[in-house]
Amino acid sequence: MLKAHGRRACVAFVERRLTQYRVPLFEALRAALARRDIELRVLHGDPLPAEIERRDEGRLAWAEHLTTRYLAGGRIVWQPFRARIADADLVVVSHENKLLHNHLALGDPRRRPALAFFGHGRDLQAGDIHPAREWFKRQTARRADWWFAYTQLSADIVATTGFPRSRITVVDNSIDTRALRAAIDEARQRGDTANRQLLGLPLEGTLVAFIGSLVPEKRVARLLEVAERLHGDAAPVVLAVAGDGPERPLLQAATRADRPGARVHALGPVAGERKAALLACCALLLNPGAVGLGVLDAFAAGVPLVTADGAGHGPEIAYLVTEHNGLIVADADLGDAVQGLLDDPGRCQSLGAAARLDGRQLSIEHMVGRFVQGIEDCLSQRRGKEARP
Repeated sequence: MLKAHGRRACVAFVERRLTQYRVPLFEALRAALARRDIELRVLHGDPLPAEIERRDEGRLAWAEHLTTRYLAGGRIVWQPFRARIADADLVVVSHENKLLHNHLALGDPRRRPALAFFGHGRDLQAGDIHPAREWFKRQTARRADWWFAYTQLSADIVATTGFPRSRITVVDNSIDTRALRAAIDEARQRGDTANRQLLGLPLEGTLVAFIGSLVPEKRVARLLEVAERLHGDAAPVVLAVAGDGPERPLLQAATRADRPGARVHALGPVAGERKAALLACCALLLNPGAVGLGVLDAFAAGVPLVTADGAGHGPEIAYLVTEHNGLIVADADLGDAVQGLLDDPGRCQSLGAAARLDGRQLSIEHMVGRFVQGIEDCLSQRRGKEARP
């Protein structure tokens, strides 16, 4: 049990915006910390207009709203929170250059709360790395009191800045997939035909799925190019595109019945029963662009994910091991790689089985446990420093 000067310790997470997939983490983390007599607070702002289109905003009844101002087209964010966390012992913020108030918190030598970064250590998904921005990111990375790194890949990047590994906690960034796994298993009991009917998909043809936001970094145009090359022996391959976003208009022409290759069906955003149905009846997931937490959808379903190397992936790409639980191939080879799996169901199923096993190790419970350990280590170290004369 950790006490701060005789009172209950407090940890505050500050999020630029709150997404649906983070809600289970914060709920579980709040309960786990409460059992150790540590209070958890979550403060969050508002999404950008373009992010509203994704329809992925989260809700927490006990979270606190922050006024958020976006400048320079969203490249600069002003989200003042310092006055709100004066009584916190540890504040966890994202490591992003554009979050100005985070850097003000770093620059205040009188700050009482410890400050931890949660992130990657580098802009892994930037298509064009800007040397000045990356230099600034490396400088600020060293000035936190603690680091919560998304994956081991992230921890290695942070360590290259000179930040001590003893103050880095690898949390193995995840989402709560228990309900999704159960829903997929239930959908498989209903059978392939029922699932396709629920989604409005053709009953014939091998199903390939894309699940994600329709944004430039997902390379929707490239997804559709690959689909043009896919073919089945007895019936056309079906590509189901599930998601929404600014690149939605690209799907309109691709859904024509007379186009070559796979038959493309735009499903819009899927969740709950519909998402489980899609994952239950697809042979594999295809994402030519940035892979992040979406890899856990494939792991929950026990199907391989196929993606391109060097496509601006998030740190969760570390979970995908080519020829073990999925495929990472050269961009030019995407079509051949997908077709090869479709033509070899045994290999496809073998990769999927490994994905299912690996997914069970990357649980929200494991992530919460890692966070709790890191928080306690950070607070203990802080107490030790304060106790020295």
